[in-house]
Amino acid sequence: MLSVSRANRSALFTALLAIGLSAQAAAQDTTSAIRGFVSDAGGLPVADASVEVVDLRTGATRTLESNSAGAFYASNLPVGGPYRVTVDDNRSVTIETISLGEVYNLSIDLGGIRPGRGNSRHRTERRAGRRGAGPVGDFRRIRT
Repeated sequence: MLSVSRANRSALFTALLAIGLSAQAAAQDTTSAIRGFVSDAGGLPVADASVEVVDLRTGATRTLESNSAGAFYASNLPVGGPYRVTVDDNRSVTIETISLGEVYNLSIDLGGIRPGRGNSRHRTERRAGRRGAGPVGDFRRIRT
């Protein structure tokens, strides 16, 4: 018959507990994200808009397209910033910082200039050589 001593049971329990805790730690979120909505002057969604997200610390670039609802989602971004988000190569926003696990919400109006609201961790930029390019607005930060 198999007999397990108290010391062996204790060691087995400790090993199983350590494995369980390390799996839980590995599953925790260590990144951030940017969720955006692109609209025209009338507030209608802009499908297939080219969206470029650049980590200004490293130069790493992601290129996305807005879906039929005008939405885009850049996930698994390293925490921190700044990040520059450029839509259709004429509207740019610099997001100064994104916190751990944060989803930064961003609405970009390609048709006209609306005042920014909410979060003060961003700045808008005018792209040279593009007529009508200017600040974008309606910036909001949420946690999910």
